[in-house]
Amino acid sequence: MTPAARRSILLRGVNVLLDVGANRGQYAQWIRTLGYSERIVSFEPTSEAFGWLAKAAAGDPMWQCHNLALGADDSDLDLRVSRDSCSTSAFAPTGITLRNYPDAATIARERVAMRRLGSLWNDLHCTAPIYLKVDAEGSELAVLEGAGAVLDQIAFLELELSLVPTYVGAPLIGEILRFVEDRGFATVALEGIQGDDHSTGQMLMLNGIFRNIT
Repeated sequence: MTPAARRSILLRGVNVLLDVGANRGQYAQWIRTLGYSERIVSFEPTSEAFGWLAKAAAGDPMWQCHNLALGADDSDLDLRVSRDSCSTSAFAPTGITLRNYPDAATIARERVAMRRLGSLWNDLHCTAPIYLKVDAEGSELAVLEGAGAVLDQIAFLELELSLVPTYVGAPLIGEILRFVEDRGFATVALEGIQGDDHSTGQMLMLNGIFRNIT
């Protein structure tokens, strides 16, 4: 099954898609092409990418955008802005990342506002079922930790998972799998994404999709 076909099935009946790490809105725009017409709430912390995101969402009344990072606490966050904005992260890229994706190199720093999903929850007015997608370049676990009890209301999780250290100090797939399983989520699919070591053949990253079975 293709990723598009899988999401077309999983998003049936979903009322809200939370798009964490939205960048310029690529994921949300893709989901719209699959026929999803319900509410999308996107979060993007960096100023340049958020400007593009806001433009992408401007003509869509069912798509709201927040210029925020989500994480484990309510504070500010120092981000390492990369040449390729999709690789901007709170963590430094490792050698394996830079060897295969030179545009992941840090070219600037930006201090951004960060909130816990649990802190924002009442203001978001989300109606279940809810699909939470997190592509936060190493901060996926921090976003889940900041959700707290809100995770009990999430029907599906979609997370970027690193098989090897792609960012210095960022959690790997095993730690995140243990966390989501402990919170009552079962694996729906593990999808390969563009992210391989071109010299060794090592797969670097996966997309994991998980269903709440509690």
